Amino acid sequence: IELRLGLREPVRVATGFDRPNLTFAVLGCRSGAEVSARLVAALEDPRSRPAIVYAGTRAQCEQTARELSATLGVEALAYHAGLPRDRRATVQRRFMDGEVPVVVATNAFGMGVDKADVRSVVHISVPPSLEAWYQEAGRAGRDGRPARALLLAQAKDKGLHVHFIERSELSDAALDRAAERLVGSAQDDRVDVDARELGADQDQVRAIVGHLVRAGVIVPAPAPVDRVRGRIAAPYDGRARAACRTSAADAIKARWRQYRAMWAFVEGDECRRAVVLRHFGDAAAPAAEVPCCDVCAPQAAVGDVAGIEAAAGSAKGRSRGGSAPARRPAGPPVDAGLLDEAIFEVVASARPGVGRTRTVEILRGGRSQVVARNGYDGLPAYGAFSGLRADDLLARVDELLDEGRLVSTGGRFPKLTLGGGR
Repeated sequence: IELRLGLREPVRVATGFDRPNLTFAVLGCRSGAEVSARLVAALEDPRSRPAIVYAGTRAQCEQTARELSATLGVEALAYHAGLPRDRRATVQRRFMDGEVPVVVATNAFGMGVDKADVRSVVHISVPPSLEAWYQEAGRAGRDGRPARALLLAQAKDKGLHVHFIERSELSDAALDRAAERLVGSAQDDRVDVDARELGADQDQVRAIVGHLVRAGVIVPAPAPVDRVRGRIAAPYDGRARAACRTSAADAIKARWRQYRAMWAFVEGDECRRAVVLRHFGDAAAPAAEVPCCDVCAPQAAVGDVAGIEAAAGSAKGRSRGGSAPARRPAGPPVDAGLLDEAIFEVVASARPGVGRTRTVEILRGGRSQVVARNGYDGLPAYGAFSGLRADDLLARVDELLDEGRLVSTGGRFPKLTLGGGR
């Protein structure tokens, strides 16, 4: 950047991945009943709230919200993609406004949630990757005050991870069969097919379309989740077949890498903060301002809020300046579905095509010369999410890439295209 902009001795700011005001804890649980008991213990002190509880399924969200409401005597609401849009917006607004102290959610909850005073984030099932866990855990303590990220893990979570990874693996024959059916269904090089006709489940179809996009076989078009639409750009020949198989193999390898890193973290006995920062290449971070984790400070494992706050107070003099930087007020609640549609609209409409950071710049209403020169400020979604933080928007773009709903072209200046499941 310095070279391309001709900068001379610019000020460099590197914030890193460390969140020194967060205490991390991982607890192994033998049963769902133990998870429930430890969750209640973690949230029963009012100082541990507001809180976000992340669950693995919609059913678990609903059940846990009911149990917490009854046990804690406070209102706990469920939030997941299966709820009507207006209901999701109401839950998010009430949580942001402080009317509801606990939200139990799937990973659909997050966009627009820049609530500074979240004191606890609790996962009651293990996320598929350290990246996913740390992003969600990082919603705690954005006001700079002590906060906690607690992960309650069961052995069955590990088995489920293995099951889903193995289920996503496709044999060469299955990949070829689905790809040939898709290409063969084209009329005048246009594809519009029910995903079920491809002989694979919805997640597999999304992955297959992503592989075909990377191989240059199909240019996808927006579509409901149960259909595949697009334009055939090249035959599914030997070159494309080899490219798809390589893409599929790389995707599975990446998921196994994420699995190994996640469970090394869960089952390890090394400082949680050190493991996370090393994973993200930020191993030179300073010491925490609070009891670091359940390994370094065992009281953190049981959610000792008073102990954490007391220790944090004594540690303030050792922190990097003694106070947290001021933060801008949280933006208005944002529906994740609307945000996704805006991202897809930008990717589909922007000409020339755009990458991750330019997509975020457009959504936030950026005024760079590139935006003005290419007419990006005339797109319908331009500035539609100016109230959201850039890192939150970028995180959602990356999630859509991971899900195969967006695809990166690769190369020196990668652009985004629509993937499967749109």
